[in-house]
Amino acid sequence: MACYQSRFKLAAACAVLVMTAPNAFAQETWTCATDSAWYAPLSHHAAVAFGGLMWVLCGQEGSTPIPYVRYSSDGIVWHETGPYPPPYEARCSPAAVVFGGGMWILGGWNGTGNLRDVWSSLNGLEWVCKTANAGWTARDMHAAVAHNGRIWVIGGYDGECRNDVWSSANGIDWACATPAAEWAPRAALAAVTFAGRIWVLGGSDQYSTFNDVWWSEDGAEWTEATPSAAWCSRDLHACAASDSLMWILGGRDNGDSFLNDVWRSSDGTAWTCITDSAEWNPRAAFATLSIGQTLCVLGGWGYASNNDVWTSTVGAVSDAHRSLGPRAADWRTTTPFRYGTHIFGVTRTAGRVRVTIRDVQGREVALLDDATLQPGVHQLEWSGRDDLGRRAPPGVYTLVVEADGRSASARLVMLR
Repeated sequence: MACYQSRFKLAAACAVLVMTAPNAFAQETWTCATDSAWYAPLSHHAAVAFGGLMWVLCGQEGSTPIPYVRYSSDGIVWHETGPYPPPYEARCSPAAVVFGGGMWILGGWNGTGNLRDVWSSLNGLEWVCKTANAGWTARDMHAAVAHNGRIWVIGGYDGECRNDVWSSANGIDWACATPAAEWAPRAALAAVTFAGRIWVLGGSDQYSTFNDVWWSEDGAEWTEATPSAAWCSRDLHACAASDSLMWILGGRDNGDSFLNDVWRSSDGTAWTCITDSAEWNPRAAFATLSIGQTLCVLGGWGYASNNDVWTSTVGAVSDAHRSLGPRAADWRTTTPFRYGTHIFGVTRTAGRVRVTIRDVQGREVALLDDATLQPGVHQLEWSGRDDLGRRAPPGVYTLVVEADGRSASARLVMLR
Protein backbone atom coordinates (compact mmCIF):
# COMPACT_ATOMS: atom_id res chain seq x y z
CA MET A 1 0.00 0.00 0.00
CA ALA A 2 2.88 2.38 0.68
CA CYS A 3 3.83 2.66 -2.99
CA TYR A 4 0.26 3.71 -3.74
CA GLN A 5 0.14 6.68 -1.38
CA SER A 6 0.71 9.19 -4.17
CA ARG A 7 -2.88 8.61 -5.21
CA PHE A 8 -4.67 7.09 -2.23
CA LYS A 9 -2.85 8.56 0.79
CA LEU A 10 -3.74 5.57 2.98
CA ALA A 11 -7.34 5.83 1.82
CA ALA A 12 -10.05 3.25 2.26
CA ALA A 13 -12.97 1.98 0.24
CA CYS A 14 -16.27 3.37 1.41
CA ALA A 15 -19.07 1.23 2.77
CA VAL A 16 -21.93 0.28 0.47
CA LEU A 17 -25.36 -0.19 2.03
CA VAL A 18 -29.07 0.06 1.24
CA MET A 19 -31.20 3.12 1.96
CA THR A 20 -34.93 3.81 1.99
CA ALA A 21 -37.27 6.60 0.84
CA PRO A 22 -35.30 7.48 -2.31
CA ASN A 23 -36.76 10.93 -3.02
CA ALA A 24 -36.04 12.38 0.39
CA PHE A 25 -32.97 14.44 -0.39
CA ALA A 26 -34.99 16.76 -2.60
CA GLN A 27 -36.81 17.98 0.53
CA GLU A 28 -34.56 17.11 3.48
CA THR A 29 -31.44 18.70 4.88
CA TRP A 30 -28.74 17.10 6.99
CA THR A 31 -28.55 17.27 10.78
CA CYS A 32 -25.46 16.65 12.90
CA ALA A 33 -26.34 13.84 15.32
CA THR A 34 -22.99 14.18 17.10
CA ASP A 35 -19.58 15.69 16.45
CA SER A 36 -17.83 13.31 18.86
CA ALA A 37 -19.07 9.82 18.07
CA TRP A 38 -15.91 7.89 18.93
CA TYR A 39 -12.75 8.31 21.00
CA ALA A 40 -10.90 9.90 18.07
CA PRO A 41 -11.60 10.97 14.48
CA LEU A 42 -12.16 7.92 12.31
CA SER A 43 -11.68 7.21 8.63
CA HIS A 44 -10.95 4.27 6.35
CA HIS A 45 -13.65 2.24 8.12
CA ALA A 46 -16.49 0.03 6.95
CA ALA A 47 -20.09 0.10 8.14
CA VAL A 48 -23.16 -2.08 7.92
CA ALA A 49 -26.76 -1.94 9.12
CA PHE A 50 -27.49 -5.16 10.99
CA GLY A 51 -29.99 -6.24 13.63
CA GLY A 52 -31.59 -2.80 13.78
CA LEU A 53 -28.26 -1.18 14.73
CA MET A 54 -25.51 0.80 13.04
CA TRP A 55 -22.16 -1.00 13.07
CA VAL A 56 -18.77 0.59 12.37
CA LEU A 57 -16.02 -1.94 11.70
CA CYS A 58 -12.27 -1.37 11.97
CA GLY A 59 -10.79 1.79 10.39
CA GLN A 60 -7.98 4.19 11.08
CA GLU A 61 -7.40 6.67 13.92
CA GLY A 62 -4.69 9.09 12.82
CA SER A 63 -2.30 6.79 10.98
CA THR A 64 -3.04 3.72 13.10
CA PRO A 65 -5.30 0.87 11.91
CA ILE A 66 -7.75 -0.28 14.60
CA PRO A 67 -9.73 -3.52 15.06
CA TYR A 68 -12.67 -2.30 17.08
CA VAL A 69 -16.34 -3.07 16.47
CA ARG A 70 -18.67 -0.22 17.45
CA TYR A 71 -22.45 -0.04 17.37
CA SER A 72 -25.23 2.47 17.98
CA SER A 73 -29.00 2.47 17.91
CA ASP A 74 -29.30 6.20 17.21
CA GLY A 75 -25.95 7.41 15.82
CA ILE A 76 -25.39 9.53 18.93
CA VAL A 77 -24.35 7.10 21.65
CA TRP A 78 -21.80 4.48 20.59
CA HIS A 79 -20.55 1.32 22.28
CA GLU A 80 -17.72 -1.10 21.65
CA THR A 81 -18.17 -4.86 21.73
CA GLY A 82 -15.71 -7.28 23.30
CA PRO A 83 -13.43 -9.10 23.38
CA TYR A 84 -10.63 -6.55 23.47
CA PRO A 85 -9.08 -6.73 21.01
CA PRO A 86 -11.14 -8.84 18.60
CA PRO A 87 -9.47 -12.02 17.31
CA TYR A 88 -8.63 -10.54 13.92
CA GLU A 89 -5.82 -8.11 13.10
CA ALA A 90 -6.34 -4.38 13.31
CA ARG A 91 -6.98 -3.02 9.83
CA CYS A 92 -8.20 -0.17 7.72
CA SER A 93 -9.62 -0.21 4.19
CA PRO A 94 -11.54 -3.48 4.61
CA ALA A 95 -14.70 -4.43 2.78
CA ALA A 96 -17.77 -5.39 4.79
CA VAL A 97 -21.14 -6.87 3.93
CA VAL A 98 -24.22 -8.38 5.55
CA PHE A 99 -24.78 -11.91 4.26
CA GLY A 100 -26.33 -15.15 5.49
CA GLY A 101 -27.69 -13.60 8.68
CA GLY A 102 -24.35 -12.19 9.78
CA MET A 103 -21.73 -9.49 9.31
CA TRP A 104 -18.58 -10.13 7.29
CA ILE A 105 -15.16 -8.41 7.20
CA LEU A 106 -12.96 -9.10 4.19
CA GLY A 107 -9.30 -8.15 3.78
CA GLY A 108 -7.87 -4.69 4.38
CA TRP A 109 -4.50 -3.21 5.35
CA ASN A 110 -2.90 -3.89 8.75
CA GLY A 111 -0.35 -1.06 8.68
CA THR A 112 2.44 -3.08 7.07
CA GLY A 113 0.70 -5.17 4.41
CA ASN A 114 -2.56 -6.25 2.83
CA LEU A 115 -4.79 -9.04 4.13
CA ARG A 116 -6.86 -11.76 2.46
CA ASP A 117 -8.70 -13.18 5.45
CA VAL A 118 -12.49 -13.47 5.84
CA TRP A 119 -14.27 -13.15 9.20
CA SER A 120 -17.94 -13.41 10.08
CA SER A 121 -20.11 -12.78 13.13
CA LEU A 122 -23.75 -13.41 13.96
CA ASN A 123 -23.80 -10.91 16.81
CA GLY A 124 -20.77 -8.58 16.69
CA LEU A 125 -19.30 -10.25 19.79
CA GLU A 126 -18.00 -13.55 18.48
CA TRP A 127 -16.01 -13.56 15.22
CA VAL A 128 -15.10 -16.68 13.25
CA CYS A 129 -12.28 -16.85 10.71
CA LYS A 130 -13.74 -18.48 7.61
CA THR A 131 -10.39 -18.45 5.85
CA ALA A 132 -7.00 -16.79 6.36
CA ASN A 133 -6.20 -17.11 2.65
CA ALA A 134 -9.12 -16.40 0.36
CA GLY A 135 -8.83 -17.19 -3.34
CA TRP A 136 -8.35 -13.53 -4.19
CA THR A 137 -5.02 -11.80 -3.54
CA ALA A 138 -4.41 -9.84 -0.34
CA ARG A 139 -5.86 -6.39 -0.92
CA ASP A 140 -7.48 -3.26 0.40
CA MET A 141 -9.66 -0.50 -1.06
CA HIS A 142 -11.84 -3.16 -2.68
CA ALA A 143 -15.64 -3.43 -2.66
CA ALA A 144 -17.94 -6.21 -1.49
CA VAL A 145 -21.65 -6.80 -2.09
CA ALA A 146 -24.16 -9.59 -1.49
CA HIS A 147 -25.89 -10.70 -4.69
CA ASN A 148 -27.75 -13.85 -5.79
CA GLY A 149 -26.90 -15.80 -2.64
CA ARG A 150 -23.17 -15.08 -2.78
CA ILE A 151 -20.60 -12.62 -1.44
CA TRP A 152 -18.77 -10.73 -4.19
CA VAL A 153 -15.31 -9.12 -3.90
CA ILE A 154 -14.61 -6.55 -6.58
CA GLY A 155 -11.40 -4.80 -7.60
CA GLY A 156 -9.07 -3.16 -5.10
CA TYR A 157 -5.33 -2.78 -4.63
CA ASP A 158 -2.82 -5.58 -3.99
CA GLY A 159 0.34 -3.76 -5.10
CA GLU A 160 -1.42 -2.75 -8.27
CA CYS A 161 -5.01 -1.95 -9.12
CA ARG A 162 -7.27 -4.87 -9.95
CA ASN A 163 -10.38 -5.45 -12.03
CA ASP A 164 -11.02 -9.04 -11.02
CA VAL A 165 -14.29 -10.27 -9.52
CA TRP A 166 -14.63 -13.15 -7.06
CA SER A 167 -17.61 -14.77 -5.34
CA SER A 168 -18.35 -17.27 -2.59
CA ALA A 169 -21.44 -18.91 -1.13
CA ASN A 170 -19.79 -19.58 2.24
CA GLY A 171 -16.83 -17.22 2.59
CA ILE A 172 -14.42 -20.15 2.42
CA ASP A 173 -14.48 -21.38 -1.17
CA TRP A 174 -13.98 -18.61 -3.73
CA ALA A 175 -14.52 -18.70 -7.49
CA CYS A 176 -13.15 -16.14 -9.94
CA ALA A 177 -15.99 -14.79 -12.08
CA THR A 178 -13.46 -12.89 -14.19
CA PRO A 179 -9.76 -12.07 -13.79
CA ALA A 180 -10.20 -8.91 -15.88
CA ALA A 181 -13.59 -7.23 -16.14
CA GLU A 182 -14.38 -4.84 -18.98
CA TRP A 183 -13.90 -1.83 -16.69
CA ALA A 184 -10.37 -0.52 -16.08
CA PRO A 185 -8.42 -1.78 -13.04
CA ARG A 186 -9.20 0.36 -10.01
CA ALA A 187 -9.39 0.71 -6.25
CA ALA A 188 -11.31 3.01 -3.88
CA LEU A 189 -14.37 2.25 -6.02
CA ALA A 190 -18.01 2.06 -5.00
CA ALA A 191 -20.20 -0.95 -5.70
CA VAL A 192 -23.82 -1.72 -4.93
CA THR A 193 -26.59 -4.15 -5.84
CA PHE A 194 -29.53 -2.52 -7.60
CA ALA A 195 -32.31 -3.78 -9.88
CA GLY A 196 -30.98 -7.34 -9.78
CA ARG A 197 -27.50 -6.29 -10.87
CA ILE A 198 -24.08 -5.53 -9.43
CA TRP A 199 -22.96 -1.98 -10.16
CA VAL A 200 -19.45 -0.49 -10.13
CA LEU A 201 -19.22 3.30 -9.94
CA GLY A 202 -16.07 5.38 -10.21
CA GLY A 203 -12.82 4.76 -8.35
CA SER A 204 -9.23 5.38 -9.38
CA ASP A 205 -5.96 3.87 -10.45
CA GLN A 206 -2.54 5.18 -9.46
CA TYR A 207 -2.88 8.19 -11.73
CA SER A 208 -6.47 9.34 -12.21
CA THR A 209 -10.05 8.98 -11.07
CA PHE A 210 -13.06 7.62 -12.97
CA ASN A 211 -16.72 8.56 -13.33
CA ASP A 212 -17.88 5.61 -15.40
CA VAL A 213 -20.70 3.28 -14.35
CA TRP A 214 -20.84 -0.45 -15.12
CA TRP A 215 -23.27 -3.27 -14.31
CA SER A 216 -23.36 -7.05 -14.39
CA GLU A 217 -25.91 -9.72 -13.56
CA ASP A 218 -23.37 -12.53 -13.10
CA GLY A 219 -20.12 -10.76 -12.21
CA ALA A 220 -18.45 -12.13 -15.34
CA GLU A 221 -19.83 -10.04 -18.20
CA TRP A 222 -20.09 -6.28 -17.70
CA THR A 223 -22.04 -3.60 -19.55
CA GLU A 224 -21.16 0.09 -19.47
CA ALA A 225 -24.12 2.24 -18.42
CA THR A 226 -22.16 5.44 -19.07
CA PRO A 227 -18.48 6.23 -19.70
CA SER A 228 -18.86 9.64 -18.05
CA ALA A 229 -21.57 10.25 -15.48
CA ALA A 230 -22.76 13.78 -14.69
CA TRP A 231 -20.90 13.69 -11.37
CA CYS A 232 -17.20 14.43 -11.59
CA SER A 233 -14.66 11.61 -11.55
CA ARG A 234 -13.85 10.57 -8.00
CA ASP A 235 -12.68 7.92 -5.60
CA LEU A 236 -13.24 7.19 -1.89
CA HIS A 237 -16.91 8.07 -2.35
CA ALA A 238 -20.01 6.29 -1.03
CA CYS A 239 -22.89 4.69 -2.87
CA ALA A 240 -26.31 3.47 -1.74
CA ALA A 241 -29.39 2.05 -3.42
CA SER A 242 -33.11 1.81 -2.81
CA ASP A 243 -35.74 -0.09 -4.77
CA SER A 244 -35.84 2.59 -7.45
CA LEU A 245 -32.74 4.78 -7.18
CA MET A 246 -28.98 4.73 -6.74
CA TRP A 247 -27.14 7.46 -4.85
CA ILE A 248 -23.57 8.81 -4.97
CA LEU A 249 -22.20 10.89 -2.08
CA GLY A 250 -18.94 12.81 -1.59
CA GLY A 251 -15.44 11.50 -2.19
CA ARG A 252 -12.32 13.04 -3.70
CA ASP A 253 -11.94 14.35 -7.24
CA ASN A 254 -9.02 14.04 -9.63
CA GLY A 255 -7.48 17.25 -8.29
CA ASP A 256 -7.46 15.88 -4.73
CA SER A 257 -10.30 18.19 -3.71
CA PHE A 258 -12.84 16.74 -1.29
CA LEU A 259 -16.54 16.67 -2.15
CA ASN A 260 -19.86 16.85 -0.32
CA ASP A 261 -22.31 16.56 -3.20
CA VAL A 262 -25.23 14.12 -3.49
CA TRP A 263 -26.48 12.61 -6.78
CA ARG A 264 -29.18 10.10 -7.73
CA SER A 265 -30.13 7.96 -10.73
CA SER A 266 -32.83 5.46 -11.64
CA ASP A 267 -30.85 3.73 -14.39
CA GLY A 268 -27.15 4.42 -13.78
CA THR A 269 -26.95 6.51 -16.96
CA ALA A 270 -28.82 9.76 -16.23
CA TRP A 271 -27.84 11.40 -12.92
CA THR A 272 -29.46 14.32 -11.05
CA CYS A 273 -27.61 16.51 -8.55
CA ILE A 274 -29.67 16.85 -5.37
CA THR A 275 -27.12 19.16 -3.74
CA ASP A 276 -23.60 20.18 -4.61
CA SER A 277 -22.86 21.15 -1.01
CA ALA A 278 -24.44 19.14 1.78
CA GLU A 279 -24.29 20.40 5.37
CA TRP A 280 -21.52 17.94 6.29
CA ASN A 281 -18.06 19.12 5.34
CA PRO A 282 -16.36 17.74 2.21
CA ARG A 283 -14.81 14.33 2.84
CA ALA A 284 -13.67 10.99 1.50
CA ALA A 285 -13.01 7.56 3.05
CA PHE A 286 -16.22 7.83 5.06
CA ALA A 287 -19.11 5.42 5.53
CA THR A 288 -22.75 5.85 4.69
CA LEU A 289 -25.59 3.65 5.83
CA SER A 290 -29.28 3.68 6.57
CA ILE A 291 -31.19 2.38 9.53
CA GLY A 292 -34.93 2.68 9.75
CA GLN A 293 -35.61 5.62 7.45
CA THR A 294 -32.57 7.74 8.23
CA LEU A 295 -29.54 7.99 5.97
CA CYS A 296 -26.29 8.55 7.85
CA VAL A 297 -22.81 9.82 6.97
CA LEU A 298 -20.17 8.67 9.46
CA GLY A 299 -16.67 10.07 9.95
CA GLY A 300 -14.19 10.33 7.12
CA TRP A 301 -11.11 12.13 5.99
CA GLY A 302 -11.02 15.54 4.35
CA TYR A 303 -9.62 19.00 5.00
CA ALA A 304 -10.06 18.00 8.64
CA SER A 305 -10.41 14.63 10.34
CA ASN A 306 -14.00 13.86 11.25
CA ASN A 307 -15.53 12.26 14.31
CA ASP A 308 -19.10 13.12 13.43
CA VAL A 309 -22.36 11.50 12.38
CA TRP A 310 -24.82 13.29 10.12
CA THR A 311 -28.36 12.19 9.35
CA SER A 312 -30.99 13.01 6.78
CA THR A 313 -34.42 11.94 7.96
CA VAL A 314 -36.45 10.55 5.10
CA GLY A 315 -39.77 10.20 6.86
CA ALA A 316 -41.07 9.13 10.24
CA VAL A 317 -39.57 5.95 11.62
CA SER A 318 -42.29 3.33 11.87
CA ASP A 319 -43.58 2.08 15.20
CA ALA A 320 -42.41 -1.39 14.21
CA HIS A 321 -38.85 -0.14 13.94
CA ARG A 322 -38.97 1.85 17.17
CA SER A 323 -40.42 -1.08 19.09
CA LEU A 324 -38.14 -3.32 21.07
CA GLY A 325 -40.37 -6.24 20.21
CA PRO A 326 -37.98 -9.12 19.44
CA ARG A 327 -37.52 -10.89 16.16
CA ALA A 328 -36.17 -14.41 15.91
CA ALA A 329 -33.31 -13.13 13.74
CA ASP A 330 -32.19 -10.83 16.58
CA TRP A 331 -31.57 -13.69 19.05
CA ARG A 332 -29.18 -16.50 18.28
CA THR A 333 -27.68 -19.48 20.08
CA THR A 334 -25.43 -22.44 19.39
CA THR A 335 -27.36 -25.69 18.97
CA PRO A 336 -27.13 -28.61 19.42
CA PHE A 337 -25.07 -28.56 22.62
CA ARG A 338 -24.21 -30.83 25.55
CA TYR A 339 -23.28 -28.85 28.64
CA GLY A 340 -24.54 -25.33 27.99
CA THR A 341 -25.00 -22.73 25.31
CA HIS A 342 -24.37 -19.01 24.81
CA ILE A 343 -27.25 -16.82 23.68
CA PHE A 344 -26.73 -13.51 21.91
CA GLY A 345 -29.36 -10.85 21.31
CA VAL A 346 -29.76 -7.38 19.89
CA THR A 347 -32.20 -4.82 21.30
CA ARG A 348 -33.01 -1.73 19.28
CA THR A 349 -34.37 0.52 22.05
CA ALA A 350 -34.37 0.42 25.84
CA GLY A 351 -37.07 -1.73 27.43
CA ARG A 352 -37.87 -4.69 29.62
CA VAL A 353 -36.94 -8.08 28.19
CA ARG A 354 -37.75 -11.53 29.59
CA VAL A 355 -35.74 -14.52 28.34
CA THR A 356 -36.73 -18.06 29.31
CA ILE A 357 -36.11 -21.68 28.38
CA ARG A 358 -39.22 -23.87 27.99
CA ASP A 359 -39.71 -27.59 27.44
CA VAL A 360 -41.79 -29.21 24.70
CA GLN A 361 -44.95 -28.82 26.84
CA GLY A 362 -44.33 -25.07 27.07
CA ARG A 363 -43.43 -25.21 30.77
CA GLU A 364 -40.77 -22.79 31.97
CA VAL A 365 -37.52 -24.58 32.78
CA ALA A 366 -35.16 -21.67 33.40
CA LEU A 367 -35.39 -17.90 33.64
CA LEU A 368 -32.27 -16.39 32.05
CA ASP A 369 -33.10 -12.70 32.31
CA ASP A 370 -35.96 -10.39 33.25
CA ALA A 371 -34.65 -6.83 33.25
CA THR A 372 -34.58 -3.52 31.43
CA LEU A 373 -31.97 -3.76 28.69
CA GLN A 374 -30.37 -0.82 26.92
CA PRO A 375 -30.01 -0.77 23.12
CA GLY A 376 -27.16 -2.95 21.98
CA VAL A 377 -25.77 -6.45 22.02
CA HIS A 378 -26.40 -8.76 24.97
CA GLN A 379 -24.95 -12.11 25.94
CA LEU A 380 -26.66 -14.72 28.14
CA GLU A 381 -25.80 -18.29 29.02
CA TRP A 382 -27.89 -21.36 29.79
CA SER A 383 -25.99 -24.00 31.73
CA GLY A 384 -28.47 -26.73 30.86
CA ARG A 385 -29.94 -26.62 34.38
CA ASP A 386 -33.37 -25.59 35.61
CA ASP A 387 -34.11 -22.80 38.10
CA LEU A 388 -33.49 -25.21 41.00
CA GLY A 389 -30.03 -26.10 39.72
CA ARG A 390 -30.99 -29.55 38.49
CA ARG A 391 -29.58 -30.87 35.24
CA ALA A 392 -32.31 -30.75 32.57
CA PRO A 393 -32.78 -33.97 30.60
CA PRO A 394 -31.54 -34.16 26.99
CA GLY A 395 -34.11 -33.16 24.43
CA VAL A 396 -35.71 -30.28 22.56
CA TYR A 397 -36.23 -26.93 24.27
CA THR A 398 -37.43 -23.51 23.20
CA LEU A 399 -35.72 -20.19 23.81
CA VAL A 400 -38.44 -17.57 24.29
CA VAL A 401 -37.75 -13.82 24.28
CA GLU A 402 -40.58 -11.50 25.32
CA ALA A 403 -40.55 -7.71 25.02
CA ASP A 404 -42.98 -4.90 24.37
CA GLY A 405 -45.95 -7.25 24.17
CA ARG A 406 -44.38 -9.48 21.54
CA SER A 407 -42.31 -12.63 21.61
CA ALA A 408 -39.80 -14.55 19.52
CA SER A 409 -38.65 -18.14 19.87
CA ALA A 410 -35.86 -20.44 18.72
CA ARG A 411 -35.47 -24.21 18.92
CA LEU A 412 -32.65 -25.68 21.04
CA VAL A 413 -31.42 -29.26 21.18
CA MET A 414 -29.49 -30.54 24.21
CA LEU A 415 -27.60 -33.78 23.58
CA ARG A 416 -26.79 -36.53 26.07
